[in-house]
Amino acid sequence: MENITINTALLYLTVSDCDTGDNGYVTVELICSNSIIELEKVNNNTFILITKINFDREQKSSYSFSLYIYDHGKPNNSLKKTFDLYLIDINDCFPYFDNPINYAFIIDEDNHK
Repeated sequence: MENITINTALLYLTVSDCDTGDNGYVTVELICSNSIIELEKVNNNTFILITKINFDREQKSSYSFSLYIYDHGKPNNSLKKTFDLYLIDINDCFPYFDNPINYAFIIDEDNHK
């Protein structure tokens, strides 16, 4: 998940309501405190969550967002669900020495330890 590019599809979401008319028409809204993802509507029942940033686990390892889903009946029925997105780390950091100076070692010739 780490280092995926912007505009990558994270999730395809299909919603439905068994009712007819306005009672069966469903709206989905993304509730997100930052602009990490975007919800795009494909058709009346299908949506895609798209990345809007390059995710880097070394900067932040998880994100949260919510989806608010409701029908258009009177009164309407609704559901709010919060999701946690945890980034899987990839091995993209190279090992390094904390001290950039040269290191020297002295070993006694007859040291049997």
